[in-house]
Amino acid sequence: MVFDKRIKIGVVGVGYLGCIHIQKLLVFKEVKLSGILDTNNERAKEIGKKYELEVFTELIDLAKISDAICIVTPTETHFSIAEKVLKFGCHVFIEKPITYSVKEANSLIKLSSKFNKIIQVGHIERFNAAYLGLNDYQIEPLFIECHRMSSFKNRGSEISVILDLMIHDLDIVISLIDSKISKVDANGISVISQNIDIANVRIIFKNGAVANLTASRLSEKQIRKLRIFQKDCYFTLDLLNKKLELYKHKNSSEIKAKDNIYLEGLDSSSIIYKNIQICNEDALEMEFLDFIQSIQNNTNPKISGYEGLKALELALSIEKIINESQNK
Repeated sequence: MVFDKRIKIGVVGVGYLGCIHIQKLLVFKEVKLSGILDTNNERAKEIGKKYELEVFTELIDLAKISDAICIVTPTETHFSIAEKVLKFGCHVFIEKPITYSVKEANSLIKLSSKFNKIIQVGHIERFNAAYLGLNDYQIEPLFIECHRMSSFKNRGSEISVILDLMIHDLDIVISLIDSKISKVDANGISVISQNIDIANVRIIFKNGAVANLTASRLSEKQIRKLRIFQKDCYFTLDLLNKKLELYKHKNSSEIKAKDNIYLEGLDSSSIIYKNIQICNEDALEMEFLDFIQSIQNNTNPKISGYEGLKALELALSIEKIINESQNK
């Protein structure tokens, strides 16, 4: 008898994003898609037929034949789904944010430890090629500026722009600045939805570093940009177009003559510009590769449940500050 050694992954939630997850998982020869489930059974049947996948109506039936479950559903359902499948012995991949509350996230982390199962949270920007390009440099931020703008979509509007969009940048900021937070100032308003649609946040860290973040889902243009300032240089990251640029003091020894540099529009006596060449890998494929390898090797993924919890805690604290200021 020949045993199928592929990792069997079920997908719960086959809306727009869930379908993208299915497409990316089908790329991996190490993976067998064990089936799909959605509260909209007609939609599930349509997607099942398109990708030749078995459709389930009961979560436990899908969990029984799966090694892992990919959860691509509204945030308020993350905990109940993940709790059930973890108890049934499945690893879980959960789209961000990990859960709707800190209490729920802590509960899932304890369950994953108890049953020796992996939780990976879908903070995809940490697999963005522009962000990964920073790995070749020593990053010690003094100031980070983040702008994330998107047009309004009903999908995701059940949560604030902080949990929907800004949480990506919050995750990046706390991954780059190795210091506790000393102060948070935040402002935001709801315009179209019942939740905060635009927000600006200033975070001051105990080591003196500062991060300023703006997120909006009311923009005509899509923007996902960061600037990281540190001694003698700063980086600009265009996460949407996957570009990484460096502006550096000319006397620094870190940039060699062999680098492809030019000085157009800059003061050549002090500043060097470098367009950093990066590998244009697909971020979601890289994210799933990390999940697959973590299961195979029984190691922690890059964005574990704990990492997802840290980003959630900060996002919820910002929400609370804004909501309390509006109620004064």
